[in-house]
Parts: sequence; C-alpha cells; structure tokens
Amino acid sequence: MKKCKLARLFGFVLVLALTAVLVVGCGAIVTPQETPPETLPPVDPPPDIDETSVQELTLPETGTPFERYGRLQIVDGQLSDELGRPVQLRGMSTFGLQWGDGYWVLTDEAFDVLANDWQCDIIRLAVYITEDGYENHPAVILERVERGIELATERGMYVIIDWHVLTPGDPTDHRYLEAGLNAEDMPAEFIALRDANPDWTGPQVFFGYLAQKYGHQGNVLYETANEPNGLGGHAQRFEVWSEILKPYHESIIYVIRQFDAYGIIICGTDNWSQFVDAPIHDPIDDPNVMYSLHFYAGTHDVGDGADESFWLREMVDNALEHGLAVFATEWGVSTATGDGGPYIYFAERWMLYLQDNGISWTAWSMAQKSEISAAFFYHTSSYPSDAWPENEVSIAGNFYRAWIRGDTTPLYMYDEDGYLVLVPDGGVQANGHNGDIRYLPPDVDEPGVFIKLPFDFESETREGWSTDGATRITNADLSIGMAESAALMFPGVFVPGANEWADGVRLSTTHDLGGLGRDFWEDITTFTIDIFIEPDSATTGLLLLTVVPVPGGGTFWHEAGSQSIDPVNGGELITSPDGRQLLKFSITQPFSISDYTEDLLPRNLILVLFNDDSDYVGTVWYDNIGFIVTIHD
Repeated sequence: MKKCKLARLFGFVLVLALTAVLVVGCGAIVTPQETPPETLPPVDPPPDIDETSVQELTLPETGTPFERYGRLQIVDGQLSDELGRPVQLRGMSTFGLQWGDGYWVLTDEAFDVLANDWQCDIIRLAVYITEDGYENHPAVILERVERGIELATERGMYVIIDWHVLTPGDPTDHRYLEAGLNAEDMPAEFIALRDANPDWTGPQVFFGYLAQKYGHQGNVLYETANEPNGLGGHAQRFEVWSEILKPYHESIIYVIRQFDAYGIIICGTDNWSQFVDAPIHDPIDDPNVMYSLHFYAGTHDVGDGADESFWLREMVDNALEHGLAVFATEWGVSTATGDGGPYIYFAERWMLYLQDNGISWTAWSMAQKSEISAAFFYHTSSYPSDAWPENEVSIAGNFYRAWIRGDTTPLYMYDEDGYLVLVPDGGVQANGHNGDIRYLPPDVDEPGVFIKLPFDFESETREGWSTDGATRITNADLSIGMAESAALMFPGVFVPGANEWADGVRLSTTHDLGGLGRDFWEDITTFTIDIFIEPDSATTGLLLLTVVPVPGGGTFWHEAGSQSIDPVNGGELITSPDGRQLLKFSITQPFSISDYTEDLLPRNLILVLFNDDSDYVGTVWYDNIGFIVTIHD
C-alpha cells in the first residue's frame, strides 16, 4: 500500500464537538471520553495553494486505485481524490460474511481477479449483525472482515466496512448495541479497547478497533448502518433522522475520529437508505461524511416523470441540491427482494444517472447463489486463474463487471444447443428465442430476450420464476435443489380444509412470453411439467396444480385447467442423484391460444399448487416446465 504523504497537507478540520452524552436508543447511553487520546494526530485546515503547487503534487494516472486517487475527501458534496478532483469509485459488495456463499470470495485468487480483470476500485464487506452473524460469531466474522481489508489493501483497492443493519431495522436496538461486547475470544487489542471504554456500545468498539488498526492506511471507508428501516414514514423522515439516526451515527463517528481523522464515513437513512434527503436540514457536522443510497432497478426507477415510481430519484436530487455527498453502497439489477428480472434497461438508466452525478457505487452482490442479483453461481470457483469463465458469472455479474470496467453492456443469445451465451459483438442485442439479432438497444425489461424453454434450471438460477399474488411462501423460500437434476425447490405445508389459492404456492414467470411470437404459440397444444415431492408426512387428500397462461393486454385471465397430484398413492418412485427417494409426477395440460376470446398471446405463466384436503408436509420441486409443439410435415 502506498503511504499517504499528503495526508496532513490536505487534511480537514476534525469536528469532535459532539454532545457529551449521546442517547442512542433502547436505554443505552454512550458517554464519550472527555478528551481524545494523546496519539490522535494533529489536524490542520487545508491551506490555500496555487496552480503551481497543485501541478507539483500530482498523482499517477496509472496504477492501483489507491495509487491513482490517494486518501479520499469530500469537496463541494463530491467524493474526490487527494488533490480535490472528483472521482467515481465502482466496485462490488460481498454477500453476508457469515454464510459460505458470502465469504467464499475471500481468497487471494478471487481478489486478484476482482482487482485485475474486473478492475474494481472498491470492495464492500457486508457484516450482518443478526441472521446468525456478528452477534453470534463475533470472532469469526471479525477475522473475515480483517481478511477482506487486507486482501483489498494488498491490491490497492479501497474497502468499505458495512455494519449491516437490516432486521431489526433500528440501529439502536439492543441486539446491535450489545453485539460482540461479551466475547472473550476476540483479538487482544479489541478486548483492551473494550475494557478501557466500558460505556462504549458494540458498534463503537467494532469500528474503534478497526479504525485503530487500519485507519492509518487511507483506503478504509466506514458504513455505520446499512439499511435502517421501519422507523417512520416519508413525512417523518426529518424527525427520525434528527432524533434517532443522527445521534446514533455521531456516536460511532466520535470513536472512529479518535483513530482515523480523515476517513470517509457513510451514514444510512431510514426506509432502507432511501430517505437519502432526510439530513438536508440537519447534516452531520463532519467534512468527510457521506449518505447511503440503496436501490434495485426492478423496484425503483430513475426516469423522468411525475409518477410515484420516480420518488427515489427526486430524493437523491434533493440531497445533491442541498450539498449532501451520496454513495450508492448497495444496488442491484433485480427487484428489492434480490430476485426478478434482470432489469437491464432500468439498471442502465441508473448507471447513467450515477455517472452523470459522480456518485460512487458498489453492486449487490458477490453471492454464490441462485438469486437474480447474485453475480456468481454455486459452482463458481474461489480459486480462479486470470478470470472467472463465462459459465461461472451470472447475467447480473457480467453486467456489473462491464460497468465497473467501462465496457459495453453484455448481451445474450441462445446457441444451437439451447445454452445461453454471450453475444460476441457487444453492439447488438440477441433475441434469444429465434436467433434473430436486432441492432437496437433493449426497450423492455422483464427480458423476453432471456426466455429459455423448457425451464430446466440447469443454470442454477430460478430462471425468472418468482412468487405471485397471495401465496404462503416468499421468494426467500425458493431455491435450486437436486431432484433428477437441478430443479426449482420450495417447502410444501398443506392443512386439510385450507383449500384456497392463498393457502398454497403461487408462482409466475417474470418473462413476457408473448415475445415468442404468434407462430410459436399457434403450434402449441400442451403444457408440461415434472413435479417431484419428498413427503415428511402425508396420509390423506390431494394436491391440485392449476395452469394459468395469462393473456397479455388489459385484465384478461385464462385458466387452462387443473391436474391432481396424489402424495399418498400416486407418483413414480425415483432415486435422486444424491440418494433420496422422491415421487415424480409428469403432468400435461392441454392448452391452445384458440381458447382465448381475443386475438392475444400469453404474457406470463402462473402455476398454482393448492390443496384438496391434503395434509402433505415436505419438499416440492418443479422441473422441465415447457410446452409441446405440433410438428408440421
């Protein structure tokens, strides 16, 4: 890591004049030390310099991100390099470091690829506190955080330490404030800092320890609360900020500033860091503070218009107009659930907006899982050579990589064997269902260009399937598991007498199936699907699958029909590749667009698995979802 020789010359006035006692909620009182430790470095105001001195104090145009930009600062509401020039950092966020599909990336080989092939400026380390995270395993998580800091530092990248507040949504909840305080297997320096400051909260000790150890490097940024939420509505956002969130952030900033006088600190706002303009009337009095922006392209639009769907952009604009510095520390190409889409067109609009406004970003996420926002798959290697091969990077991952590198947005088509492949010529868009290539930008979002029939889930993703309407499961319950091969998997719990659709499982494609064309649909005669079940218990009743090819246009609705599944006496007994005994039901349902009363094509396909007085409890898999086409001689 290049030493920061200009730190004092371009330093800032350090504001430590916080209230002597900060109330941070849930009965916890943070009492700062009366004076900073004697080791706190002196801080000088930035001197006036002429153009000659600026020219002499240059940074190289090539090299690692830290070599090019040095110690960061905020100048006129804009993240800037050590010389005060605006900079936009682009990079990736990890998934939760408590999970294998989160910390898998913490290897030398993976970080080499992120630094050299992906050309990331910055990496964000997502430190979940709850969800079996830091509160339960503080020593393990802290070790992974330090590993991530060191891997990024060795490659000259910046790194964000993200205190991942999500559930509960109040960062002053006792679970956050007490996290890590009673652990005795922490590093000696951590324990010494905690014991010397018995009034400090969990996040104060956590950030204090890391700032003390790594703050001198100049490449560490601190995100003190990821996504506060549920604290109030839009009308209450200013009050919530001033009474709850600002005092909380200030209590953490006070500690960080004792060890890192200049480091960038990023503060979250209510409503999952979307009320980004909440601090405009009462900003934190620190020159190097920024405010988090989080968005998902399938949920939050950034286009022009007065519709409510554009409200997030209006708040970002408001924050920028009032001089707040904004950092998009989390965003994705999916909906806010992490799934749906990918919404490439809307994501591109966001990328252009961030670029035009100089807003830095880290994309969500480097998860190794079957989720649309995930950049990687379960089979992606932790030990790549020079780059991850194409079949180990998702559609989202290729999009993130392209925008980090400044490349053309990647586009896709299906090859002659039916596999989704990148189009070699980045200037065209592939229309995957028929191989035609149109020299036009994409103009739809729930991308028909990615339709693949049948849905066989061999991509290890949900291939656009999501929950729909009233249903007893959430997208979090959907995953990819092994039946005869990879298949869409979810839990099934059915209660006799609870026989409404809302008591069952209702799933839908997110694709516009009408994009397959009238010629295709006029040849369709039958819908097909393989359903597998593994009963934990089943003694009575049936399950019913209703097939709903929804016509496009207006409020049209069409149910092709229902087929029964007998979990007690039916099905073909098969053995899965991992040795489990499953029951297989190969279901067909006649369907023709001639059944429609209008000249319409299917828009999306809904499958409803509901109860006919069954008491089935177990797992369900869907696989090989498709249609039978009439063969013309």
